[in-house]
Amino acid sequence: MKFRLNDLTRDPRTLLISLNVLIFIFIRLSMAFHFLNGAGQLNRDLYLAASADMDTMLQRPWSILTHMFAHIEFLHFLINTIALYFAGGLFGTVMNKRKLIAVYLLGGLCGYLFFLAGFQFFILRSMSSLILGASGAVMAIIVSTGVAEPTYRIRLFDVFDVQLRWLVAFLVIVDLVAIGDGQNSGGHLGHLGGAFFGLVYGLNYRNNHGKAGIFASWGRAINNAMKPAPALKVTHREGRPKTDDEFNAERAERQRKVDEILDKISRSGYDSLTKGEKEFLFKHAQK
Repeated sequence: MKFRLNDLTRDPRTLLISLNVLIFIFIRLSMAFHFLNGAGQLNRDLYLAASADMDTMLQRPWSILTHMFAHIEFLHFLINTIALYFAGGLFGTVMNKRKLIAVYLLGGLCGYLFFLAGFQFFILRSMSSLILGASGAVMAIIVSTGVAEPTYRIRLFDVFDVQLRWLVAFLVIVDLVAIGDGQNSGGHLGHLGGAFFGLVYGLNYRNNHGKAGIFASWGRAINNAMKPAPALKVTHREGRPKTDDEFNAERAERQRKVDEILDKISRSGYDSLTKGEKEFLFKHAQK
């Protein structure tokens, strides 16, 4: 079986979850090898986390993307991956699943901008300047779905039904309250940034009756970037034109085969022909 990138992009969740899994494995293996070599604790973010310090970001510009796929702690990784699976499936049910990657990336970017603003202008200056994890991007997916279809019902824990608007409200309130605990204020602010993008995207989706509206060009550009390049077609040309004798010889050989097939039909009927003989007759009998 040949693996193709189309197999991943058919369900965008597969591509997003695969990136999260691969980067998590890379981080954990790197930390383990570093420790076993006796070098002590490795720089845990491995230059994949985004920073609120602009000098640091100039040294790792790729982290504007990698931070939203990178996790260090297993529980953080597990919760985000499970949430991405279910939220992504719900997004595809309510809206266009082909937009999932764009919402994930733009939601993660908006989460970073909220974190950056909090670090630059508020009390977050006294805390860690690094942010990583898929939480902001996943929050964008959940909130955009809930805003687009607020009365859509889901079954939580196979126990009770709840409308999406109440789930969204609960998650946003949790993050608002958690900002003040000082434990992971920057992360919760990043969640709210993702929620803000989800709000804007969901409202835009509703107001444009299911169309991308102001996000059409952005989403199209991101989706096109994730598509594999089309395979190159190679056309083989003859080295030289056929001579009259060669052309006449080939035509005579084709006619001889047609005559043989017609004789077989007269003797045994059309049903006696093989599949190849039928195809040859259909292709050449009228020439």
